[in-house]
Amino acid sequence: MTGAVALFRRAGGSVGPEYTATIAYMLVNSLLDGTKFCADGAFRVLHNLKCKVFDDCILVKEANSKVNDIAKHLKIEIPLKL
Repeated sequence: MTGAVALFRRAGGSVGPEYTATIAYMLVNSLLDGTKFCADGAFRVLHNLKCKVFDDCILVKEANSKVNDIAKHLKIEIPLKL
């Protein structure tokens, strides 16, 4: 990952969204290494996490067990209210 950081810095911090998405994909894939999930599957499962938006707050719907497993491996805390 150090080569990617050096390339990002040489580009002046401005790279295309494709490159940023590739870095995010590789990072998530490496964090999920040794689990039953890959980055593709994780993004598909996390895509189904929904929320309800109100004027004064956002309520996150309760996550299922797959989402909780992925969040635990990625060290993500899913709040119930934003």
